[in-house]
Amino acid sequence: MGGLARMRSLLPNAHYGDEEYDVFVLRHGRRHRSAEEYEGRRQVYQENKAKVAQWNDRSDAHKLDVNHFADWTQEEFEAVMLPTKGRKERPSLGNMPFDNARVKLHKPTLAKHLLPSTVDWRGTPADSPVKDQAACGSCWAFGSVASVEAAYYRETGNQLLLSEQHFIDCAWDAGNTGCLGGFQPLAFNWMADVLELATEEAYPYEGVTNFCKKTITDKVTFKKFSQVWVNATDELSQEEAVMEAIYTKGPMTVSVNAEGEDWRFYKSGVYNNTRCSPKLKALDHAVVVSGYGETEGGEKYWIVKNTWSANWGEKGYIRISRDPAYDCGIATQAIYNEIELAK
Repeated sequence: MGGLARMRSLLPNAHYGDEEYDVFVLRHGRRHRSAEEYEGRRQVYQENKAKVAQWNDRSDAHKLDVNHFADWTQEEFEAVMLPTKGRKERPSLGNMPFDNARVKLHKPTLAKHLLPSTVDWRGTPADSPVKDQAACGSCWAFGSVASVEAAYYRETGNQLLLSEQHFIDCAWDAGNTGCLGGFQPLAFNWMADVLELATEEAYPYEGVTNFCKKTITDKVTFKKFSQVWVNATDELSQEEAVMEAIYTKGPMTVSVNAEGEDWRFYKSGVYNNTRCSPKLKALDHAVVVSGYGETEGGEKYWIVKNTWSANWGEKGYIRISRDPAYDCGIATQAIYNEIELAK
């Protein structure tokens, strides 16, 4: 018996017929409860595969790949992975209380002409490894944790992986809703209240919303915790201010418009889609901006860490055009943290 046949025999599913799709099913551990479900998913897979091939044939920009989202419809993808799409209660620069020590505005320290052309925090202790939120609308928790991890590195010189699950289970009072979505500023409000966060090892990720654990064996305790928003100044545009903050502070969480099908199937290259709106109301996915750069041809881009596993995109990252007209909103809501650890 061949390897594929042996793997098929282990699955509770006898409804096969498309060998290419069957390989996809086995690779990603899919289960089908009926022949009808198998056929429906197979059709979605083949339709998405055709869209990816069509895009790659006509596009000279970024390339797409038939990845682990290939058997999901666009509607399913948005419902699970982008659950905050269309919500009107999004925190913004206009409605945050910048008059207290918990919420601040970034104060640039470098002039525009001193900014380097390239900053790349990937592979350094400041930029934690690529993670996988799986089928849970928890990008807000991952973006928040990555920002806190970067702040912890700035404060201590050490890398420490912290718990997304702690946010998912416990930050409801601040207005977040676990796997049904949330916002980084609300997560940071909760952090400023409780002044503690579990390590990833003590409170590991489960990809579902559970009851909040009251007893945590290993955690970081803060004396002070604040979120710092990056905004344009008289000397720096919004994009330049974010570049300056990345250079001087490190990786930070941002929000983007990720609803395009070429976003979920992104494979490589500089993402350049004129329909990717930078407007606040279009933001629907939390990520981390880990740097910026420029291609040999002179195309400027942001380096963005996603949370759809290291098998997605460029080892878990995506490069996005720095053209403010269609940068997917990266510079619209950039936030980092300042912390002081409890003694």
